[in-house]
Amino acid sequence: MSRIIGWLVIVAIILTPLWYGVHLCQNYAYLQKEAAEEAAVVPDAHVDDESVSEIGYIFGMRRENHIRDRYRNLVWFIAVPATGQRFSCIYSDGFPDFKTGDGVMLIHNTQHPDEADNGYIVGLHDERKGKVARVGTNDLDKMELEDTGDQ
Repeated sequence: MSRIIGWLVIVAIILTPLWYGVHLCQNYAYLQKEAAEEAAVVPDAHVDDESVSEIGYIFGMRRENHIRDRYRNLVWFIAVPATGQRFSCIYSDGFPDFKTGDGVMLIHNTQHPDEADNGYIVGLHDERKGKVARVGTNDLDKMELEDTGDQ
């Protein structure tokens, strides 16, 4: 009887990490599938009466894959030299491969800045020219003022 319990403990010790590894592989496959589906979407970037188009460049980015939680986070930080404004742009769908230093056109809604997916990034140069990503935009300068309590 003790030999059976011993073998059951050994099997449990071996199967637990194996099960967790399979779980992580499934989550990774799910994230890859979701990324491919989002990249396949081609958003229609347009400027309307409530939005503005500004030329800028990507001065930073953050790309995180949380495999355990099945969560991806892609954020581009865009500077607009003409106005001195800086924006964080949270990826929703469309072209995901913009890099730091890329010249882009940022189209964003000025009337309803709190709406989700309220903007677009359009590539301006090289192989990224004309590529579009739908994003949620946040004015970094306003966010910093809110964080400090000044307004």
